[in-house]
Amino acid sequence: KIQFWDIAGQDKNVYTSKVFTKDAHGCIILCDITNQDTLEATLKWKKSIDDNALFKDGGKLPCVLVQNKIDLVSEEELGNDEEVRKFGEENGYINFFRTSAKTGLGVDECMDYLIKTIVDRLDEYIAKNPDTTLDPNRTSIVKIQQPKKDTTTMLSKQGCCNL
Repeated sequence: KIQFWDIAGQDKNVYTSKVFTKDAHGCIILCDITNQDTLEATLKWKKSIDDNALFKDGGKLPCVLVQNKIDLVSEEELGNDEEVRKFGEENGYINFFRTSAKTGLGVDECMDYLIKTIVDRLDEYIAKNPDTTLDPNRTSIVKIQQPKKDTTTMLSKQGCCNL
């Protein structure tokens, strides 16, 4: 069972994220590819996650950086992703994806990557700590995105919150 929480990317929520990150195993932090300022804004969310949540093994939660709304930019505007990839690496993100919540482009790849990372890390932790059991009702992934304007969120577009 995987549970997703969508915390709207409003400033007031950055301080309440500890409630949502308790027992989390991963995080997706979104920015808007059409608004460069939102990329820098992901840093406060990443810091809040790093400060308030630890993975079961005591390390930082695996966080994926996502640039959303790629359906709104042309190939030329999209450009090379190396700059964003480097930004992600320098700031502790485990990977970087470009997605469109509207069309679904890149969403499955992002989710598959994060879920595989979490499962692999949990398997590794359990192998090193064989007496450990995980409560199946306390496994959550936090998804944070920038404030919505007129777009549908990835989860509501997909039509579900529990898989």
